[in-house]
Amino acid sequence: MAELLHVTPVGTRSAKVTLEHRVQTTSGFPVETWETFATLWMQKVDLLGTEAYRANQTAARYDVRFIGPYAPTLDPETVDVAATHRLRHRGQVYDITSAAIVGHYEGIEYFAMTSTQTEGL
Repeated sequence: MAELLHVTPVGTRSAKVTLEHRVQTTSGFPVETWETFATLWMQKVDLLGTEAYRANQTAARYDVRFIGPYAPTLDPETVDVAATHRLRHRGQVYDITSAAIVGHYEGIEYFAMTSTQTEGL
């Protein structure tokens, strides 16, 4: 039997997360920028971290799950959240890879990843 995922109680949403949406402007050339869409309190769960060394560079990737309140403007059944939004928490940008409704519209679960890349000597 599948495990049911219930939305986290409000008291466990201790991560202040800024949700940004993609804006494209055209003044001769298309320019992509990000603007703040909303600031929400979410639960942050670190899932996986990997590190690789390729071509004299170290790159690390971290998978994270954020669970926040439901909002009709972010409903993943009607909005392509992964293509048009990203998350920012403590200065780190997280690219949303997928989003799903939790329970009966109790919240939205965002799966996201971030990466760091440093050059070697």
